[in-house]
Amino acid sequence: RPLRPGAFSIPCVCVCSAMRQAMIALVVLLVVAEVSVSAEEPQLAVFKNLQQSYAVQGGEVVINFQIYNLGDGAAHDFKLEDTAYESDNFDVVYGKRTVSFEKIPAGSSVSHTLVLKPKTTGRFNAGAATYTYRAGKKNVSGQSTQAPLLEIVNQRDHERRSASFYLEWAVFLLLTIGVV
Repeated sequence: RPLRPGAFSIPCVCVCSAMRQAMIALVVLLVVAEVSVSAEEPQLAVFKNLQQSYAVQGGEVVINFQIYNLGDGAAHDFKLEDTAYESDNFDVVYGKRTVSFEKIPAGSSVSHTLVLKPKTTGRFNAGAATYTYRAGKKNVSGQSTQAPLLEIVNQRDHERRSASFYLEWAVFLLLTIGVV
């Protein structure tokens, strides 16, 4: 749920916890990559993140993909495909559901942003995106991290959730002043 300025919400703790878990996972991947990667081989870590877990029908949903090459060699012919959000329920506003990079050098990162416009309401499981790349002469495939569940609401429900309730507070104050 969108927050008013100065408001505090428990989901903030979950986001911080999720960020902490992502950082721990990245450190573990770095350590594992250092130990297990042989010379001149790429080792990719692919993260899929939603900027929000709540969206409004007809609004925008932003999905960020971060691809890190933790290995010593370049990854060639990288292809990322995200089929979690079908075209029946979402229109693409910006970016592509399938993106390719000719080369991801060792020790570098690339990113891709996909902006979608929801056509319907409901809950959607983003799942993981799939990717493939060439490491030397062998083809490698894998999956990104999974994005959290996305809830899409209609405009009316959004306005009800984010309303400031000024009229209710004014009536409350008038009634409490009348009692005193």
